[in-house]
Amino acid sequence: MAELLDQPAKRTPQEWKAWRKATVERVKQLLASNKGVVAARELSRAMLQDPEFPVFQELMQEAISIKLKRDVKAGQPDPWADLPKDLRAQALQLEGFQLYVEEVEQMLNKAGFPQLPAPRPKAK
Repeated sequence: MAELLDQPAKRTPQEWKAWRKATVERVKQLLASNKGVVAARELSRAMLQDPEFPVFQELMQEAISIKLKRDVKAGQPDPWADLPKDLRAQALQLEGFQLYVEEVEQMLNKAGFPQLPAPRPKAK
């Protein structure tokens, strides 16, 4: 089973179901322990393998909400305190996507892929 975690294309439907269930349980345990960032990283790796699974998207929103609450408790201002509810939800999605991209970049760096240079400004 461990080798299939690195090769999702070889998973059977039953293995996909078991993998999703185990991943959701791990993430829920992390969220219950208020470990939003760790949960977001776990979800990022899961979404690389299964980006369309809606439960992962929902849990990512919860992970980002926990991260934001912890940041506020740590004395950081809530950057979205004044946003309407719908815009706040979009901001949480964007924050989740940002953490996802950061995790992907870290995985690529660990795999030995060089970091791309920042784009140069276009001349006028």
